[in-house]
Amino acid sequence: MEDQLKTYYERLGRIDSAREAHIPNAYRVGEDGVLGPVSRPKRRLPSSVRMLLSLMILFALAKGYATWHLGEEYMAAIVEALLVGEPYERLAGFVLTPDPMSDFAAKGYDLLVNGLQWLSEKAESLA
Repeated sequence: MEDQLKTYYERLGRIDSAREAHIPNAYRVGEDGVLGPVSRPKRRLPSSVRMLLSLMILFALAKGYATWHLGEEYMAAIVEALLVGEPYERLAGFVLTPDPMSDFAAKGYDLLVNGLQWLSEKAESLA
């Protein structure tokens, strides 16, 4: 009996603290009669928008890798050749046109590879 009174008074304390904090709808009585907090809805982007943003970032990273691996001049020549072709080739040329994010990714890949080469040279010199 004492345990039930303790939980009852704890619930009353939560109600009072929620009222004092001026939090509307901070508590509710569940189907089983237990008083519990109301979970606030999380403000997140819909999954389709998150997926679209993730795909765009991955595509920009892949385009940056292609630019780094093939070289800027070769990539520019490919884009120029695509822009004068059929409509679907023009679309591919438009999509493959370098943008700031893919250029940034290409420079990042270059820094990463140069850093790894420097580390391997240092490791060989220490050995």
